[in-house]
Amino acid sequence: MFSALRYNFSGDNFNLALGGTKNQEAKQSTSAETMRSAYGRLSYVYDSRYILEVNARYDGTSRFAKGHRWGLFTGYSAAWRLSEEHFMKDLDIFDQFKIRASWGQMGNAQGNIGKYDYIPVINIDYSYPYPFNKTEVTQKATSNMVSLARTWEKLEVTNVGLDIAVLDNRLNFNADYFHKRNKNMLIQVDYPSTLGGVAPATNNGELMVNGWELALSWRDSRNDFHYSISANLSDSRNKVTDLGGFNGLRSGHIGYIQGYSTNTYFGYKTLGIIKDEATLNQYKTLKGVPDNLRIGDMMYADLDGDGAITATGDMSRGFQGDLKALGDSNPHYNFGISFNFEWKGIDLSLFFQGTGQRSLVLDGEPLVPFLPDWHYPMKDFYHNTWSVDRPNAKYPILTHDDDRNTWNYRTSDNLIVSAAYVRLKNLQVGYTLPQRWMDKIHVSRLRVYSSGNDLFEIHNMPFNYDPEMNGSYACYPFMRYFSFGLNLNF
Repeated sequence: MFSALRYNFSGDNFNLALGGTKNQEAKQSTSAETMRSAYGRLSYVYDSRYILEVNARYDGTSRFAKGHRWGLFTGYSAAWRLSEEHFMKDLDIFDQFKIRASWGQMGNAQGNIGKYDYIPVINIDYSYPYPFNKTEVTQKATSNMVSLARTWEKLEVTNVGLDIAVLDNRLNFNADYFHKRNKNMLIQVDYPSTLGGVAPATNNGELMVNGWELALSWRDSRNDFHYSISANLSDSRNKVTDLGGFNGLRSGHIGYIQGYSTNTYFGYKTLGIIKDEATLNQYKTLKGVPDNLRIGDMMYADLDGDGAITATGDMSRGFQGDLKALGDSNPHYNFGISFNFEWKGIDLSLFFQGTGQRSLVLDGEPLVPFLPDWHYPMKDFYHNTWSVDRPNAKYPILTHDDDRNTWNYRTSDNLIVSAAYVRLKNLQVGYTLPQRWMDKIHVSRLRVYSSGNDLFEIHNMPFNYDPEMNGSYACYPFMRYFSFGLNLNF
């Protein structure tokens, strides 16, 4: 990339050649990155019953400083096909019965790091020169903090599994349990603002993940009718077990907090809405409560009992603050169900997918009415905000007061919504014309079809938001797709 810059043009003609020659600037930037790898695999199978495999790779990247660029990553797996043992064959039940286990490592050098983050850089800025010793001097300043010791992030995965097939391979079942450990995670760590700069991503984190996956399928035929049904269900839970530097606990959606899952919401426990003057006066004795709080506004619990509503509290006095973990935005209990049918050239397929558990807090206009002030509240607020006639409403009283809105709609258990859903991801109907017709026109196969994606869903998201979104209102409208076509083979 190349760019050039000049100042002090005479007139309105901004041709680069007509600019002043003082402090003129020319820039060119190029970038290069190198990744080198050597890898190998050794496999051994004995009598179709015992399977062993060893993998190894040696990776190097230019993203790290010399002495930290190379990493060795190995993997081992073993399987035992019990269905090939004589004592299992005599039972005449299993077409497949296999137990397997594996352990392996993978390296990561991507993510929150750049190509040259280990090199200190001085920026020269010609835009705002300052006077020094009767002349103008350009600004020169360090632009980045570096880490010379960081190296590969390692992901270790342990897996055990079971594969079973019975009834002439018509019924299949698969089960897996896995444990993942991210070591030396390359993450940005929050440090106190007194650091005076942005710290580079370093090998500071460790993440533990435990999960399981189940899959079940059935396929069969009855004369001209063929069908198959399959379903899968999975879940995983993670925990940040180590995070160097400042913990960074605060209200809102936090990516990494030691001792908790990634993408956890931290907020306040609500005590309900203030409904009378006596409750209002009593609640305003707490520190941290706005002076202009009114009947109809929200109350939050003083969880640490220090007589104040605070996020983190005074740790030196043993007060932990009033924040609590409200849930995480990671999807849990993910599932999918597919159906496939075929009869005399007519075919039909359906695929459903969904999530059984997920927590979200919507932001922006969906979260706060009158944000900005000249926007009307979204329709879900109507008849759902507190008033004398609606003492049990979900949301606080409507107000244009920014301070009270900030208080009423801070992250809390009242604003957590469930993003669980089930959605028809795909529906396809087709018809393959009879072969005797195709032979007459010298075509081997002709199929016409119609397909639709994301046709409908069942969920409880407010404001009719897409349950697969991340909680932000700044996103493209959700689309449903319909298509028609034909497959023609000669």
